[in-house]
Amino acid sequence: MDPETLLNFQVQMRHNQEDLTDYLRDMESWEKEIKVKEEQLVSKQTKRLPTDLPPVRNSLTKKALRKKPGKKKIEKEKVEAGSKRIRGYDYRSWDKFDVDKACEDVDKDDRQKSSSSEYETDEEAEEERKKQLANSLKDEGNQYFKTEQYDMAVECYSRGLEIDSNNVHLLLNRAMAFLKQEK
Repeated sequence: MDPETLLNFQVQMRHNQEDLTDYLRDMESWEKEIKVKEEQLVSKQTKRLPTDLPPVRNSLTKKALRKKPGKKKIEKEKVEAGSKRIRGYDYRSWDKFDVDKACEDVDKDDRQKSSSSEYETDEEAEEERKKQLANSLKDEGNQYFKTEQYDMAVECYSRGLEIDSNNVHLLLNRAMAFLKQEK
């Protein structure tokens, strides 16, 4: 090799070594600074604990929800009061248990629940009916879209949006039909 190239290589190695030692020295000083800051923070935390902090987010509403007796709790109390639970290892009680009667009781409860209104108010029932109508219009529009009758599809989607303006699928499908029409 050329002596000049070797000399340049040696100089470059010295510069690299100096850069590396500077870097390591900086890292050590940074590490010392961080340790000092950490010790200060730990000592501050042990000296005083903050007592005037605001409550944790949503903790108050969760406590209020826990205090309210729910329907599930009431139903469990009714079941427990009405019948005794038979333990799995109590074979004599299971022999005396009348399965047919228990099935009839369950069927009676189901009939009573189904005879009562599924929705608490007429408004909820009306909202559900509108959503179903909007979904049927969406399905009809999808059929028109598949047969490339984009005008009819846009019309179905628009009517569905008039009924249920919160249905995002209708809006997106109508936009796609407009794109296919190049409007």
